[in-house]
Amino acid sequence: MSATNTQYPAFDHLEVNIETEFGRTEYKKLTPAVTGDNVAIGAGAPTYLGNNSYTKTPALSKILVVYFYSAQWGAVGLEHLKQLNAIRNEVRYQDGSIVVVDADGDDSTLQQLLWNHNLLLPVHTDVDAQIAKAFGVYSEDSPAWDLYAGLNSNVPLPSLFVVDHFFNVTYHHHNTEIDTAVPTQQILSSVYRSNNYLAAKRTA
Repeated sequence: MSATNTQYPAFDHLEVNIETEFGRTEYKKLTPAVTGDNVAIGAGAPTYLGNNSYTKTPALSKILVVYFYSAQWGAVGLEHLKQLNAIRNEVRYQDGSIVVVDADGDDSTLQQLLWNHNLLLPVHTDVDAQIAKAFGVYSEDSPAWDLYAGLNSNVPLPSLFVVDHFFNVTYHHHNTEIDTAVPTQQILSSVYRSNNYLAAKRTA
């Protein structure tokens, strides 16, 4: 973990058993999606992604960079947003799009935060954590406050994924150490490769 992120100390948390008067509750380690996994939700495309009419199967019209945000991560989350905003045009040039998945629901201050810092990033609200669960960065069985100090609610990890047109993860950055740096070059490379792979298939 970097020296600037000591607010959220992580530790090796394979399993913690907590005894209560109601019995024993098991907390399991998160299993976030990795490169090669498919993260389609249910039988169709998630509404926040949209459908593409050129195929009969659910598909995305763009390569997506998906970032999971909660105000619980404080300055770390804001720094991530700034770095993503800095590569927004490059992602768009490669026919991709950045989507910020907001876990905070009605209490969210994300839109105001984006406005205050002149950040132009599309946001989708994920109040029921459906998307976060599909990506494996949130679980009721592994609450974030049990893994990281300074949190007062269960929120997704501030993770990043690149997803191709068919919901396949082509790059993942789980960020379990809660680092402030966003791997922008790896993201851009993955968007480029994913888009060019589909273009090659169409012309084959």
